[in-house]
Amino acid sequence: MYIAYSEKLSLGSDEWISLSKPVEVFKRCFNAQHDALVEFAPVRLDHVILAHERLWATEVFECYLENGFCDKRQEVMKQVRYANGAILAAAEIALTTGVCFAPVSGFHHAGYDYNGSFCTFNGLVIALQSLKQANKIKSSLILDFDGHYGDGTDHIISMLDLNWITHMTRRKPFNEPQASIAQAVVAIQGKPDIVIYQAGADSHIEDSFGVGYFDDQAWIKRDELIFKACQYHGVPVAWNLAGGYSGEKTFDLHASTFMTACEVFEPNRNARTVAR
Repeated sequence: MYIAYSEKLSLGSDEWISLSKPVEVFKRCFNAQHDALVEFAPVRLDHVILAHERLWATEVFECYLENGFCDKRQEVMKQVRYANGAILAAAEIALTTGVCFAPVSGFHHAGYDYNGSFCTFNGLVIALQSLKQANKIKSSLILDFDGHYGDGTDHIISMLDLNWITHMTRRKPFNEPQASIAQAVVAIQGKPDIVIYQAGADSHIEDSFGVGYFDDQAWIKRDELIFKACQYHGVPVAWNLAGGYSGEKTFDLHASTFMTACEVFEPNRNARTVAR
């Protein structure tokens, strides 16, 4: 499995789980015999303004305005830039390899000229806009299975009239396990040039901050059917962590998604045994 990961993605003991969980998930997933690390750079300002209002984005980027964690720490901005760089790199690699994992979060509540709720810049749209401007894609699909509505993503798509991005998120239309999985599979069957899959752990019923509706069995089925649909239809998929706030349970759920991806795309690998 290709993984876009760097130690710069985590702030270790930071109070916010979103800033510390990349390393925790990575430790549960990475196996040097099977996995390849993707090198990447942090996003630049010219990447960010592909999705955000220029003046606002510049002031956030330079730490004059608050980030999505309601502070102006430079170390947080460094992590944010690397997290956005990771999902961009994962999308680029997926176009060649079919699948790539970015163990990052913090995107879908960042709108055209606002941020909040642990999201500073919208790496989902930044990645797709970068690929589109490089003439690498013409259509795309965001499957946002975070437990919450991706308001920022919708806002950017509307403000910039990005009608080549299909965005599916909580309540628009995802709302219950079987229907949401079926809707996602149908969208993949439309064969977009790439899928970005937010495999959010706060859509699990045991997440402390979520409004989840997937139990353990439905969780695995969700990941399995989405990855299988992408593989069957030859649609590249880049996936990331998105939300999840329940400590060890969250880390295990994200590791489960990784195991499922390995089982689908690397059937000769005993993914669940290796990851454990």
